[in-house]
Amino acid sequence: MPKKTNNQKNHAQRLGAFGESLVKSILLVHADFVTETCFGHPSDLFVEFGNNSLFRVQVKTRSITKDGTWTFPFENHRNKSDIHRIYHNDILAFCFMPHKKVMFKCNDSYQKYYKFTEKHITENMELESLKATLAALSNVPEISEL
Repeated sequence: MPKKTNNQKNHAQRLGAFGESLVKSILLVHADFVTETCFGHPSDLFVEFGNNSLFRVQVKTRSITKDGTWTFPFENHRNKSDIHRIYHNDILAFCFMPHKKVMFKCNDSYQKYYKFTEKHITENMELESLKATLAALSNVPEISEL
């Protein structure tokens, strides 16, 4: 497997840091609290909306490929760590570069990657996807007693 150059590593770290900052700024407009986690934590952000609803957010940032797609994989190195393997993030935030657009998604499946095209990029995708994600997260079935 080819090793990344220092320039490639630096670019990847800058891209990731930018994506986390972009997601944090979007969430700050709509949430009560947003905070970054420490380096190496399985989540990138914690976000709290009213009524003590605290969610863990993982941010994925990718640049568009030559074929006009964005692929967001969940890296294998994270699966080697016991902490990362068993940890569950509630919300996935996909950052589309160079458009600087974000799509939120409820982390309710075991998909290993997500792939998107230009047709997925919409005008109000941040707010629409955030609302849909929060609605999906709040749909907890209630047990009714006999």
